[in-house]
Amino acid sequence: MIWPFAQWDQNSCHADEPAAVNPRPGMGDRLYAPCDSKAYASWLRAAVERYDGDGVDDMPGLEYPLRHWEVGNEPDMHGPNLTIFQGDSADYLELLKLSYTTIKAADPNAEVLIAAPSKWPETIGYWRPIMKAGISYFDVGNVHSLKVDDDFRASEYRGFLDEYGAGYKPFWITEAGVFEGGKALEQEELSKITIPNYAAAFAAGAQVIFRLNRGHNSGQVLETYLLMARTIGDFTKATSLAKNTVRFDMPNGRTVFALWDDATLPTEVTGEVKAITYRGEKSSPDASEVVAKVPTLVVIDAGS
Repeated sequence: MIWPFAQWDQNSCHADEPAAVNPRPGMGDRLYAPCDSKAYASWLRAAVERYDGDGVDDMPGLEYPLRHWEVGNEPDMHGPNLTIFQGDSADYLELLKLSYTTIKAADPNAEVLIAAPSKWPETIGYWRPIMKAGISYFDVGNVHSLKVDDDFRASEYRGFLDEYGAGYKPFWITEAGVFEGGKALEQEELSKITIPNYAAAFAAGAQVIFRLNRGHNSGQVLETYLLMARTIGDFTKATSLAKNTVRFDMPNGRTVFALWDDATLPTEVTGEVKAITYRGEKSSPDASEVVAKVPTLVVIDAGS
């Protein structure tokens, strides 16, 4: 994630402008677009070159390259609770363009993520001008979702990208969590919706989902998350068959179905299958007997 703020630079042209309201600690009190765009581009180019792993000016001892760069974070967040960027849509658009062209010049294989909105879809007005003029200046879309929702807002954000002709672009959910009133749900409830939320988001087109922890780094929630990661983490395709059924095609020829809300398997699936509930309980029922009273993963081995 690229933070484009240097205090010496901010003071060179923004010293007389209003300070940020509740900025992040350590980021300074001026969070405007860079004053010296050439200096910013020079720094960014050097940073990308240092970590791209091409053997030229790389960090000593670099073990693996960095190939994904996110330009800022929630630039529409303007206080009073928190300020992350003191710029309007036009300011962020110019920052995105400059960052994209600089990164690609330093590492053509790098992928650039647009910053995620702070709230979706409440801040959609901030992002429309950016999408209208900046669709060519990012490779991967990006959204945050911290509210109770069936698919982490993935279908809404997919529709937004499609609206601006970006249907071919993948998108990531770089903060995925489920909270009500700022507090996480209880372990059991949160664990129970893990499989439906992730499966639905992947089926809606999310390529990568980052789980936001906030106190659930152990217990049943983590176990359910790890169960899903082990079972469908390397899927090649996710397809929604119904509002409570998602099919995952796996690279080894297996098929995994995510089922919930009394879903059953498609009629073409026959014979014995492997079923795993969200709590890790395993069974080997006949396909015709599967009814997902609780969120369940059903594994069909290749050739079955």
